Amino acid sequence: MKFILIRLLSRIHSNILQLSRGRIGSQLGTVHILLLTTIGRKTGQKRSVPLAAISYGNNFIVVASFGGNPKNPSWFVNLKHNPSVTIQVGTKIQKADTWIVEAADKRYESFWTLALKTHNGFATYRRNAPRDIPLVLISPHPTHNYP
Repeated sequence: MKFILIRLLSRIHSNILQLSRGRIGSQLGTVHILLLTTIGRKTGQKRSVPLAAISYGNNFIVVASFGGNPKNPSWFVNLKHNPSVTIQVGTKIQKADTWIVEAADKRYESFWTLALKTHNGFATYRRNAPRDIPLVLISPHPTHNYP
């Protein structure tokens, strides 16, 4: 039930971000929200999901926690098949490339520390998940604003 609620709230939040063109819902408390758009691996359709945006220089890190679900989220599976994405941060929309950072990667723990500074709830998700939660490094293409 918890994961159905996560999907529902995510869909509502995504719609608000898209309809307001990033003017509403781009920040929850102190957490900045990034709208990640992937291409569905089965459907070829665009799929958007709001995620906590962890700043890392000119890049972002996002956490594939799915609230501690035993399975990886669909958006993560999609980007494994196609690492080219579109992101929206506030009103700015950019094409971007992604790299998966698994627990064995030497950068993982330092990225995880940054994630916890952004949202300490990730610690609970990590404890509850019966899997290593992957992180994703997102590198936006140079400053073109895409429609």
